[in-house]
Amino acid sequence: MNVDVQVSRQSMDTAKLGGAAALLVLGLAAFYYLGESGKIVRLLALLAPIAAAIGLGLATASGRNLMGMARETQIEVRKVVWPSRQETVQTTGFIIAIVMVTALFLWILDLMLGGFTRWLLGQGG
Repeated sequence: MNVDVQVSRQSMDTAKLGGAAALLVLGLAAFYYLGESGKIVRLLALLAPIAAAIGLGLATASGRNLMGMARETQIEVRKVVWPSRQETVQTTGFIIAIVMVTALFLWILDLMLGGFTRWLLGQGG
């Protein structure tokens, strides 16, 4: 009996996801079919089926899992200790300085290796 219920839920979820896909196709078709209509009408003809498809997709087990994950993510984001403005400015300055030093080092290394290569190939230098 339990297996039948699980199979039934899976088939319902599959049907819901199929319906959501059909709604998306319907929205796109309506958007292009109403090409001569006003922009607002076309936009509503596109967004209404998309909103319905999202609602239908969230009514599935996968959709509920996705919403649960979104809630857990929001809880985790609240736990983050964000750096202060001063820490952010200092860290950004440090990173810019390191990038500049690295760029200077690579530029000098490129000049040296280029000169060495020209010397090896006998192209003067």
